[in-house]
Amino acid sequence: MSIRRKLSISVAFVLVLTLIMSLSASAQQSALGGAAQFRDANAQSDSLVVRFTGAAELALGSTYEGWVVDDLDNKVSTGQLGRGPWLNGTYVDPNGADLLAQYPTFLITIEDLNDGDPAPSGVVAYGGINRGWVLSHIANLLGDSGTATQLRAQSAAAAASAQTAACAATLEAKQAAAQAVIDTLDSAGGVVDFANQVAADASAITSSAPSNMLVVQATADEIVQSAGRVIGFADRARTAAELIKAAPADDLAVAKEVDNLVALTTRMLNGTDENANGAAGDAGIEGGAVTTYTKAQDLGQFRPGVGVPPKTGDAMLPVFALITLVVGMAVVVAGGFLVLRNRRTVLATAS
Repeated sequence: MSIRRKLSISVAFVLVLTLIMSLSASAQQSALGGAAQFRDANAQSDSLVVRFTGAAELALGSTYEGWVVDDLDNKVSTGQLGRGPWLNGTYVDPNGADLLAQYPTFLITIEDLNDGDPAPSGVVAYGGINRGWVLSHIANLLGDSGTATQLRAQSAAAAASAQTAACAATLEAKQAAAQAVIDTLDSAGGVVDFANQVAADASAITSSAPSNMLVVQATADEIVQSAGRVIGFADRARTAAELIKAAPADDLAVAKEVDNLVALTTRMLNGTDENANGAAGDAGIEGGAVTTYTKAQDLGQFRPGVGVPPKTGDAMLPVFALITLVVGMAVVVAGGFLVLRNRRTVLATAS
């Protein structure tokens, strides 16, 4: 076998080995999908719902555990999440604390099931951080006086008045309830007023979000879209209420407009089911006041983009892959040099 052929086989072997080692090292980097989202259980944002996929599967006897962390580095466990690849759990603060406002950081650690120590191990697998600028914008939308909170409350009040009209036995009672709907929709601090404020607050987020915060931008855009739908339903509900007020008698036309008023205020509050999946208001195109509120909470969701993936397998594998790559490059360079020198020797001999 010639030197050139031996060299070619050696180079090919080294390069294939390098590729295998590199792919093996890359396979260790387990990227998570999903999010940890704040929701209401017994109080505002007192719950954290964790749904992640794609976690590296841990060995028996180990588990992932979630932790919310405040600005003073105090950590509160949100519970064990399983071995992977699916990580699921729901934590509800026993004191009804606003987790979204109190904890800017979320970590997932690897824990020994048998260590008996309630403190975190310190082995951080994944983590997410809410940037300060996001939290400041969320404060405008949520909280007792937040625009999204007030929008949901006012929309619920309008829907309740519409139900009162549906249950009323006289025209006068139906008209009084219709007027209550109009007042809730159009008064200062009513549905339309708060929907416009929500859209303005969310638009400010979209315009100020860093270019790499695509999830935040998309969520803010959905908030604007949902708020716009609330205004659209509110305008149509007001028309129905006005027709009820102007009716001279309690007839079939009034009954029809009362049904319209109930349907429109319900959609204004809960959204619609445009994709026919059985759940109303689960997207921006289906949004109502409730969706607008939950999307405001989603601005503070924890994504798995920040953090250090867990190490699984041989910790020296990436190092070995790098060494192999360097050796492969050296062999290629040396082989090229030998081939070139051999050709020069043959040419010199021939001449």
